[in-house]
Amino acid sequence: MIVVAPVTSYRGQPWALDSPELYPRLPAGSANLPRESVVLLDQIQGLDARRVLRVVGELRVEEYATIRSSVHRMLG
Repeated sequence: MIVVAPVTSYRGQPWALDSPELYPRLPAGSANLPRESVVLLDQIQGLDARRVLRVVGELRVEEYATIRSSVHRMLG
């Protein structure tokens, strides 16, 4: 089992601007993302690791730090 969070393109969505801890932004190029993106931490879910067919990209430690911190606050 792994925990995943969907990512979508960032287009100045007001909800992402209002809650940056819940929707952390990633710059274009992070984890091979073609555009600036936002992580949807309100949609995290568990997934059977066998369903993962390939890894597209990987975040650097400093890029993941904000996400990790927000998840820890959400889950206590």
